[in-house]
Amino acid sequence: MKISFNPPLKGNMLPIIETKDDVFSKKILGDGFGIYPQNKSILSPVLGTVHSIFPTKHMMILRHALGHIMIHLGLDARKNIVDWDVKVGDKVSKGQTIGNLKSSFFDQILSSQIVNIVFLETKSCYFNNNFVICDE
Repeated sequence: MKISFNPPLKGNMLPIIETKDDVFSKKILGDGFGIYPQNKSILSPVLGTVHSIFPTKHMMILRHALGHIMIHLGLDARKNIVDWDVKVGDKVSKGQTIGNLKSSFFDQILSSQIVNIVFLETKSCYFNNNFVICDE
């Protein structure tokens, strides 16, 4: 599967196996990567629909033509770390601003300021030239 993809935040991307949370690093939910954000704007990485937003708002799932992508914000803080500009059911364009991290997100210790991006239906993914290539 080849997904046209833009990272949702500016920052350094790393393999998900380097994330400090075992749920992500052991790929229990799927493969992906982490980003330590360098700014507050969150952009839609794909053309799709907002499938769900967790009640504490620290997690969003987008549905696109080939599956689902989870955007999971931070490792410790759960509440009051993001303002989403979209709601469940909204259609989003690739590159559209969908939310902003609050200063409280950046108040966490640096190792907890990671945003995990998970391709839920995949076992193996890699990023190459604005595409994510995944094996199901």
